[in-house]
Amino acid sequence: MRRLVLLLALLLWCDVARAAKNPEADLERGVQTQRDIVFVKRGARALRLHLLRPAKLPPKPLPLVIWVHGGLWRGGSPDKIPPLLYDLARTGIAGASVEFRSSEAAIFPAQTDDLRAAIRFLRFHAGAYSLDGGRVGIAGISTGGHLAALVGLNGGVQAVADVCGPSDLTSLEKGSRLDWNEEDGPLFALLGGAAPQKVALARAASPLFRVSRAAPPFLILHGDGDSLVSPAQSEALFQKLKGAGCNVSYRLYSGEEHGLRGVREEVDAEITRFFRKWLK
Repeated sequence: MRRLVLLLALLLWCDVARAAKNPEADLERGVQTQRDIVFVKRGARALRLHLLRPAKLPPKPLPLVIWVHGGLWRGGSPDKIPPLLYDLARTGIAGASVEFRSSEAAIFPAQTDDLRAAIRFLRFHAGAYSLDGGRVGIAGISTGGHLAALVGLNGGVQAVADVCGPSDLTSLEKGSRLDWNEEDGPLFALLGGAAPQKVALARAASPLFRVSRAAPPFLILHGDGDSLVSPAQSEALFQKLKGAGCNVSYRLYSGEEHGLRGVREEVDAEITRFFRKWLK
């Protein structure tokens, strides 16, 4: 089971992410990167983020999008920066790929605590990084989409893009090929136990149960062929947001599996348009 989980996490990212290890190449692509910015320490561990901005900074502060990587809460890395953040930076929106503690290091809500710490850090240092702390969005894919939605519904950001993310951890196994609640499964690790035995924590960790009319604008994307996270998860979140009177857009991609790898450029373009609308 554990090998399956790690393999799924690897497959999700290996063909869509690229590490920004060459500053000169980034400048040629119209982007400047600042790597390994420490934003908080958790005990002896320093958590880092990588900041991407246009190669030539405009006179006005930049809006910002926080990127939350996937990896079933226990894998993935901020070091693999998705093409989306390059696209955003070239259009005048800064992006930050953020590290957070995995479920193997700490159970929920450690992950959202770390993401909120990154947002607070970047807002506090907005002047030094030419950022506009009043225009912040958050986006993520898979379990990163789940965390992005949770942070967004907690308040403090202006827009959320959720790609293939779980919304209800109490029903996550329905329609999934993965045994999320198995003892070495990803949900068991996140909650410190299976969801049926951790109902209160599972609900607290579910975006579906955090929806209110105060939610920021949401973009929700999913594939109707997703066998890892059922599209019913996104449909439920969409309906809950819509019922609360929130501004929400939902798109279901025909024939696409988890991660939407077959339409990645289209997905990135849609997310870029969304953040340009609500942050610029």
